[in-house]
Amino acid sequence: MNRNSPASRVLLDVGLVISLVAMFAVLVNKQSFSQPVHSALLFALMLAATVLAGWREARKEERLDELELAGASFGARWSAAVLGGVVLLLLFVTPLQDAIVWFEEAYRNNEGRPLPAPVGVFVFGFVFAMLLQLSAKSVLGAAWMWTKR
Repeated sequence: MNRNSPASRVLLDVGLVISLVAMFAVLVNKQSFSQPVHSALLFALMLAATVLAGWREARKEERLDELELAGASFGARWSAAVLGGVVLLLLFVTPLQDAIVWFEEAYRNNEGRPLPAPVGVFVFGFVFAMLLQLSAKSVLGAAWMWTKR
């Protein structure tokens, strides 16, 4: 199969989704595995998701022209500023601090939580930061492209 064919792109996307769903399932069902098996499975699935996502993005960038590459670069560069701005807001705006404390308390009071409270709150914060940065990258890249065409 040609490495740039639509079928290979679909297989790559399906593999990424499967690895992410499996990672979530292993994370939620921690009590079903012994600690070494759980850690090994989680590490292997995270590594698989990282490799597949990187491979997917590299293949996607191969198909971009110079203008699209410049827009993607602009979005990637300035999305870090968006994330930094949100972190500053979270550090210095009292209602946002109260929301973080409320979330931590709600997570701690949940008896069925898959992770210890500090780890769970960290993971949720990290995922939020990743989603925020990727969203900002897409919006800023699209805005840059819109101004150039």
